[in-house]
Amino acid sequence: MPGSGCVGALTVRHTYLLVFAPLMLALAYGGCARSRGSGGFAPHGGGFSVQMPGKPEVAQNTLNTPVGPMTVYHFSHETPAVIYGLTYSDAPPDLAARFSPEVLVEAGVRNAVTTLGGRLTSQRALRLNGYPGREFVLERSELSTGRIRLFQVRERTYTIYAISPKDQVTSAPVVRYLESFRLQNP
Repeated sequence: MPGSGCVGALTVRHTYLLVFAPLMLALAYGGCARSRGSGGFAPHGGGFSVQMPGKPEVAQNTLNTPVGPMTVYHFSHETPAVIYGLTYSDAPPDLAARFSPEVLVEAGVRNAVTTLGGRLTSQRALRLNGYPGREFVLERSELSTGRIRLFQVRERTYTIYAISPKDQVTSAPVVRYLESFRLQNP
């Protein structure tokens, strides 16, 4: 039955394309943002809004993948203590139709730990407008801990993250940012 496959059937390559290519781009581009200002951010066509703590740096990359070209959109803003970011990308519809959103989310978390390294210190299931998601904390060092939320909305994967020293990952600004993510016209 489409969308009911087990996590094992979702190859590492597919999970990388859906989840980790965008997150790796986020980590690579995260340090580029150095803007001021604050307020809501809702890019045209993104299908979301979020309260960035400043004007985000915007990047777009097209990856040539075995399942076809995939465009990854990345938005980030850096403060002295935290890198705030969000990526989204769309899987080819036939690939997204083969696996349930829950399976894609679960595989995404498992492969994040494997691909990015570090120690998974917590995780919890989330739902946003009925769509599945997961929040998890991945600790790579005292100075590099990521609090990440991943949502699968039809064929689109949203990855919202904050990278900071370990003692900042539960700070009020990080929580406020992560909780401000909203879908538009879900």
